[in-house]
Amino acid sequence: MTEAPADTRAIVVNGARQVGKRALAKMITGRLPDARELYLDDPATPAAARDDPRGLVHHDG
Repeated sequence: MTEAPADTRAIVVNGARQVGKRALAKMITGRLPDARELYLDDPATPAAARDDPRGLVHHDG
C-alpha cells in the first residue's frame, strides 16, 4: 500500500463501513509530508470534484 503514493496522484480507499479505511488513509498520509486526505462524506468534497476535478487533486507535492 505504501508504493502507490510514489507514482499515483490520487488513491481511492473503498470498502465496507467501519473497517479502518480512514485510519489507513491517515496512517499513509501521515508518512507523506505533501499528501492530503479528502473524504466524500464532507459535502464540499463531492461538489468540488464535480466543479473542478483536476483542481481537486492538483496541489503542490
